[in-house]
Amino acid sequence: MKHLPTLRSLQYLIALHDEANFGRAASACAVSQSTLSAAILNLEEQLGGVLVERTNKTLNFTALGLALVERARPLLLAAGELTDIARGWSGELKGPLKLGVIPTITPFLLPQLLARTGARFPLLEPRIKEDFTHRLLDDLHQGVLDVALIALPWTAPNIASVAIGRDPFRFICHRDNPLAASPPRDYSDIPDGRILLLEEGHCLRQHAIDACRLREASKVNQYSLASLHTLVQMVNLDLGVSFLPQIALDAGILRGTDVVVSDGAAAGAYRELGLAWRRSSVRSSEFLALAREVEGLLSPAD
Repeated sequence: MKHLPTLRSLQYLIALHDEANFGRAASACAVSQSTLSAAILNLEEQLGGVLVERTNKTLNFTALGLALVERARPLLLAAGELTDIARGWSGELKGPLKLGVIPTITPFLLPQLLARTGARFPLLEPRIKEDFTHRLLDDLHQGVLDVALIALPWTAPNIASVAIGRDPFRFICHRDNPLAASPPRDYSDIPDGRILLLEEGHCLRQHAIDACRLREASKVNQYSLASLHTLVQMVNLDLGVSFLPQIALDAGILRGTDVVVSDGAAAGAYRELGLAWRRSSVRSSEFLALAREVEGLLSPAD
């Protein structure tokens, strides 16, 4: 019987594909570059074909290499879930947990969540990745992440989710802006080109557009802003107005600014926060426990 490829060698191959660099792949796998290179060569000998074409400056996966990567991902994912079962997951938050979080949640909820779970679940070992929603969901599918804290709704095949709570939007402007004294009841009352939003790619941009019923593109400024902190500073210079999620306000994002808050055109608007994970995961009871912890941060006891 021929020797079968080891899960470890497949893990190295996938890391090399994802990192596109031997050094970075070795670092991701916590091994030396020579160990990873030797494992790839051994895998090629076992399979009788070239998986990676190497030059001094680049590497390219062959058709065989790409096919192997595609088939190896679900194998490693299944092996990881077998490990979860063997560890006897019982719904208690413990052990390694690869958590993804979107950038418009990370600075406002993640520190409190880590402090809260660290005190209540000392055996939990969270590993955090911040990224856009679509990339976090890709990582869930591939087993790079266990669970992701995102804004709903978001549909993806084989992904389960649970809503955690509403994050209301609030209208913000500079205190000297005429809209501060008379907050707009509708977006149509805001002058053209004055609404500041995050750049394309941030789900918060579309959530704000949908929740606040922004239907006229002429109202939106064409600045491409990468973070809520930058957006706030733009409003602080009275370069426009915007809509902020409540969790950012609660975290003190306006501290030290001349920006004021009202319901205004954002009255009743909100985004739904939630957790997402693979439907096949055996750790769903853990993720539901984690959801309750986040929910506790959104709705603290009086």
